[in-house]
Amino acid sequence: MSRQKVIDECTQRTSKIRRLLEGQLKSIKAKPTDFSKVNCFNIFRTTLFFLVFKIIDDQWVWEADISGRYSVKSACSVLRQDVLEEAPAEAFKELWKLKVPSKVTTFAWRLLNDRLPTKDNLRRKHVELNDHLCPFCSSVEESASHLFFHCSKVLPLWWESLSWVNMVVVFPNHPRQHFIQHMHQSYEGLMATRWKWWWLALTWSIWKHRNSIIFSGSTFNANKMMEDAVFLLWTWLRHLEKGFQSHFNQWSSNIREGFRCNQG
Repeated sequence: MSRQKVIDECTQRTSKIRRLLEGQLKSIKAKPTDFSKVNCFNIFRTTLFFLVFKIIDDQWVWEADISGRYSVKSACSVLRQDVLEEAPAEAFKELWKLKVPSKVTTFAWRLLNDRLPTKDNLRRKHVELNDHLCPFCSSVEESASHLFFHCSKVLPLWWESLSWVNMVVVFPNHPRQHFIQHMHQSYEGLMATRWKWWWLALTWSIWKHRNSIIFSGSTFNANKMMEDAVFLLWTWLRHLEKGFQSHFNQWSSNIREGFRCNQG
């Protein structure tokens, strides 16, 4: 294939990436200073034309894929990785602002860095395990991305959470991107701090429930996982939010309103 034909083909395919990026940016409701389209497209242009393509023996080789062939999927993967590498400062800055118990903050820091002892991480460290599968669905290898956000048993919990604030999004793969996306899911009247606390409460509850299944032989119970997270959030509100006085039963039965008003 001639060089010009390769360039023409790439031009056509990159238009698909632009549309995907625009959709993703809209889904996280990015602010002008966060993940701007200009920055994303600059990353795209630099990565695509100066870092990823190279010429060997008068042939174009796409180094982002082992086959050497360009694909929209592999290009998106490169872009997401570049965006991800610029995300830690924002994610960690927001995390340290949330005055939750230190054990939860430490847990969240490890989750955002993918440093929890999930089974895929243990496998990479050559730890012998009898079972590498997710303890919830038993169908996919356990990873942080799957366990916390994409497991078929856990997804309904996030969907229910989004229904409280009337939102529908496509979840990213990496925990750090998920946290940043969650932070930007805001609109007039939404209690932003409570919403961030909820991410911590639900992920903490998922992890505790996972450990209970693995180490104590418990069975999966989505209702208990959700109830534990709601109760944990309520305890933080009681101790950390000035003027919050709602009884747990009253607040939990009207949890939608809990993310829309300034008073408990």
